[in-house]
Amino acid sequence: LRPVQEDAIEHILQGKNVVLSSGTGSGKTEAVLAPVVSVYRQEALNTDSLTILYIAPTKALVNDLEKRIHLPLNRVNLRLGIRHGDRDDLASGSIPHVLITTPESLEVLLLRKEKCLSTVKAIIIDEVHLLYNTQRGLHLSVLIKRMRALTNNNLQWAALSATVSILSNIRNFLFGSNEEAVFLQYPAQRTIDAYIRQMSDEDSFLKLVKRLIEGENIKILIFA
Repeated sequence: LRPVQEDAIEHILQGKNVVLSSGTGSGKTEAVLAPVVSVYRQEALNTDSLTILYIAPTKALVNDLEKRIHLPLNRVNLRLGIRHGDRDDLASGSIPHVLITTPESLEVLLLRKEKCLSTVKAIIIDEVHLLYNTQRGLHLSVLIKRMRALTNNNLQWAALSATVSILSNIRNFLFGSNEEAVFLQYPAQRTIDAYIRQMSDEDSFLKLVKRLIEGENIKILIFA
């Protein structure tokens, strides 16, 4: 485990709320989701109800998260569902144990008075920097207050980002300054090697990528 994961896991297993900032690719999602699942999995299975709500700012991120975490959750017998403008797994009649959604879709579920929301025990908010100090973020803070009322204020939460400098601002904006939380910050410093190449055809491009990654465990960002 990386330091960010060791610290986050320890605090979440103790029932604490967490604001976590760590570099891209450092394992933030696993650092939070794994202990949350560990805490609430048995209750989710015993009650066969929605227990963990994962909120992401965009449909694309929701879809990406589903691909990443579907298999690990399936291995521990937890059903995963998503809800956004293009897909509503709740409409299938089978309530997921873990639901990934967007702030706007969460509002739709609240307006529909979805009963499954009342059993939620934990909320994870991903890429929270995209919501902080915005109208969408203010909207989400209102929705969280409604969720807390629906669940009798019995919610554990975590907020994740790679680019937030003052973590207490996230807590204050979304949950209120009186809310107890642990702030975990792990600045990331990486050396960036930049290459500009003119590609004449697809084969040349593929050869370049192969050459860059050969024998290396690196991350590549490609802009076209």
